[in-house]
Amino acid sequence: GACALPETFGSEITTASANGCEARGELLSNSTCLVQCAPGYGAASGSPQFSCLEGVLTAATLTCALGRC
Repeated sequence: GACALPETFGSEITTASANGCEARGELLSNSTCLVQCAPGYGAASGSPQFSCLEGVLTAATLTCALGRC
């Protein structure tokens, strides 16, 4: 089955421009989607990818820091 995505990704994380995850959306089984840091933030660590495997969501671990390039 599909996985439900979180209601929000946090103030510093937004939908990626390509293959982006939609907040409150749905991720089909055996597929992935991406988030990215919001404008003005840079990636500090972690993975920007959400994945859904047979109904189990693996969340992105991306953390963003203000003003990093």
